[in-house]
Amino acid sequence: MAKEMMKDTTNSIRKAADVSVIREDLNTLRDDAQVVLDDAKVLGRDLKNEGRKQLSAAEERAKEALEQAKEKGRDQFEVISAFVQNNPGQSLAIAFVGGIIASMLLGGRR
Repeated sequence: MAKEMMKDTTNSIRKAADVSVIREDLNTLRDDAQVVLDDAKVLGRDLKNEGRKQLSAAEERAKEALEQAKEKGRDQFEVISAFVQNNPGQSLAIAFVGGIIASMLLGGRR
């Protein structure tokens, strides 16, 4: 009987030790999960900030390209305007032929 009591006591101690180990493992797992969550939050903030920087840079490049296109458009308008003023008859003929070609392309033949 003493042996059975000893076995029961030993089994109880083992079970208590197993529960203690499981608790420690769960606590460690919980702490590790919190670290992962915190790291994910930091990573999310970093990605958001980097995205904002890249968006701002792209917006700046787009503004520069738009300004260059406007400038080229103004330059070309001045060239065309000068050509029309210096060559009104030729300009009228070019516009007339251009209109006929556009009409044929867009209207088709009937």
